Amino acid sequence: MVVCCRVTGPVSGLICLYRLLSLQPTGVPVVGEDVIKETVSLPDLEDGQVLVKVLYFSLDPFVRGSMNKVSYGREMPYPRVCTAFGAGVVAASKNDEFPVGTKVTCMSGWQEYYVHDPKAPGSKLSAVKEGRDLAHCLGVLGMPGATAYLGFLEICQPKEEEVVAVSAAAGAVGALVVQIAKIKGCKVVGFAGGEEKCGYVVKTLGADACIDYRDKSLEQLTSELKEASGGVDCYFDNVGGPITQAVFENLNQRARVSVCGQIVYYNMTPEERAKTQGLPLTYTCLSKQARVEGFMVPQWPDWSGAHDQLEAWIKEGKLKVLQDVHEGIDASFDAFLTLFRGASSKVNFGKLLVKVAAE
Repeated sequence: MVVCCRVTGPVSGLICLYRLLSLQPTGVPVVGEDVIKETVSLPDLEDGQVLVKVLYFSLDPFVRGSMNKVSYGREMPYPRVCTAFGAGVVAASKNDEFPVGTKVTCMSGWQEYYVHDPKAPGSKLSAVKEGRDLAHCLGVLGMPGATAYLGFLEICQPKEEEVVAVSAAAGAVGALVVQIAKIKGCKVVGFAGGEEKCGYVVKTLGADACIDYRDKSLEQLTSELKEASGGVDCYFDNVGGPITQAVFENLNQRARVSVCGQIVYYNMTPEERAKTQGLPLTYTCLSKQARVEGFMVPQWPDWSGAHDQLEAWIKEGKLKVLQDVHEGIDASFDAFLTLFRGASSKVNFGKLLVKVAAE
């Protein structure tokens, strides 16, 4: 269970904690069952600790996986703060490295204040580079930017004039991959849900084509991709499912596939997932001599080079960034669910953020 909690004491705010009642959420999490609110008090700071006033936190698809009892191979503790990357300013400190007023990024969770404890396993607090936009530090200059840059360039190793396919091409990561591929001189075909998103992918991001996957059979997706691409050399996969099957049918010899996400499966039960066998993709890998590699961006410990290059491209006008900002922490859960509504009216469009407080 996810618990949203109101803070009392020296500061006031909301904190969201996980509290597992019996089983992990099944299917799409439900507010009132998997997510509730309650009131808690912030503890007094101990030596070395830092109190961060969270100004923004990020909502990302991987958070759904972190709601499970076992997430990405790790047992998840309960109760705990709902997972999110955050950016804010130091409000109180007993740590000389982070004086009051320092702008920072951290794994804040869904909360208005976050206590950083350097002794806690995996705890990390990073000062924001002077002049950087805090919201960008959770998107193009944060985890999503590093994911797009490193996951695409390191694994796919695209060459000029090669054909690149990108699923969820209008999303926070996919939109960056589309633009990076164009900067590298590639032909790009995206997949997105709806005319508006497809228009954005082509007209704003610069893709050569974008396929609207809504209400399409596997045969239709396969045929449209063949016509648009003539064959795929690199595929950046955010989705899985029929889109990925269609791409595999169109892979060229020696193609490279970077598996970033499989969002189509995240809210499926194990029984539903077992029924989605589809195309024997391993046979395609063999016959096309393709290389398929899944990754998680922490495997590259240093993101600074990626962020510096992405920031340079923004300043040069080569990279465009779209943000989907929801005001107030009470909007968190409904905003989070838009990540999984790719073809509905209430859909995420751009890097999804919650603005908790004004800078």
